[in-house]
Amino acid sequence: MFWAETVEVVGVVSGIAGIVAYLLPANGWRRRAVHAIWVVIAAIAAASAGYYQRRLSRIEDVARSATTMVCEREMHYTHEGFTQATLAFLERNRDLYPDTYARAVALANKTECSQSDKECSGSIQHGTDVVDLAFAMAGLLRGISTLSGGSSDCPSN
Repeated sequence: MFWAETVEVVGVVSGIAGIVAYLLPANGWRRRAVHAIWVVIAAIAAASAGYYQRRLSRIEDVARSATTMVCEREMHYTHEGFTQATLAFLERNRDLYPDTYARAVALANKTECSQSDKECSGSIQHGTDVVDLAFAMAGLLRGISTLSGGSSDCPSN
């Protein structure tokens, strides 16, 4: 995806540079070299700007998704389901937030009664661990949303 978009940007920039080069005569090899250098600089600048714009857009999308997950937690998820959804969300965005993903996995592994532990599945300790873990995951998502420029407040309907 990155390379396809970069090729498009470089194609547009080189097309514009070709038109400009046609309009500005280059009567010597030095002038042609200067024109070529400017075309390369413009292409690199355009590709870099496009890359950083896509990255910023992705961070903003992740912040919105995190806010949506937290806001819909009570209506659409059980506590265990919310924890699993949060882990899946963080795993998918591990390249943006590797430390947060590691912290979430550590929190999930730290619970006294593991979710797969048959002996604890009906115990009060298991229930409180699951609720505490769900609230901790909600805090992680709110932190991502707030630090990524989003709002941690749920929109009013």
